[in-house]
Amino acid sequence: MKTILASVLFVVSAAAGYAQTDTTSPLLTATKQTDTDQVMIDRIKQNYLPAQFGLYYSQSVPQSSLRKAYDSLGGPNVGYGFAINGGYNFDPIPLVIGGEFAMHFFGTRDKTFGSGTLFSNRVELSTQNFTIPILAFVRLQPNIATWVFPYAELVGGTTIYSSVLTAKKYNDGEEIPSETESEGGANLTYGVGAGLAIKVADIITLPNSLQRTLIDVRMRYLWGTSVEVPLVEPTNNQSFVIRNVSVDAPEQIVFQVGIMVQL
Repeated sequence: MKTILASVLFVVSAAAGYAQTDTTSPLLTATKQTDTDQVMIDRIKQNYLPAQFGLYYSQSVPQSSLRKAYDSLGGPNVGYGFAINGGYNFDPIPLVIGGEFAMHFFGTRDKTFGSGTLFSNRVELSTQNFTIPILAFVRLQPNIATWVFPYAELVGGTTIYSSVLTAKKYNDGEEIPSETESEGGANLTYGVGAGLAIKVADIITLPNSLQRTLIDVRMRYLWGTSVEVPLVEPTNNQSFVIRNVSVDAPEQIVFQVGIMVQL
């Protein structure tokens, strides 16, 4: 009897010891796999992301003599629009070089002559004023723990100042091919800026792919060489007049907020 009891205790002890040293337990395997995945994810977040692109709401606020020019033309002195840009990131060097295209609309003026009914003879004149900055930038943009990207930048390029009038004619309700008249000028534009980009999300695809999305907010102060600011204005005799105001040193403040993607 004692021999049987001793044998049973030996078997139970051996089984318990095997269970304690079994490294193939599903629970242990799952824990080790999770630790490995986290290490891999942390490594991927440090990946080099050379390209960055952005889409922004953009607002231009003319200053000093440029603001007076818009006031003298009787048009809005704040422009609303959009901007798109792209750049190359030299990380780990905190340097970004890129370019930007933007458009700011400074209001619309409309005049309609003739009956307003659907099947009528009428003329519709519409004029729009806008500016188109086309700029290159050099940016000092450090990467703080892959979460925050403050930056300062120098920008330079050109700004196109334009006014376009479109004349639509209708004969018995049928539209006749429209006519356009445009006036514009361009100048050399340069300035400084500062901004802050904050990470919203990292999109990771195993084994080694990373895409980063950020909210980007910036302000720029821009100067420029002399330019003619135009206005094509519809008149009461179904025609138009072109007016220009010369601005020796246009200045403007530009605010932008949007989404930046690094990949």
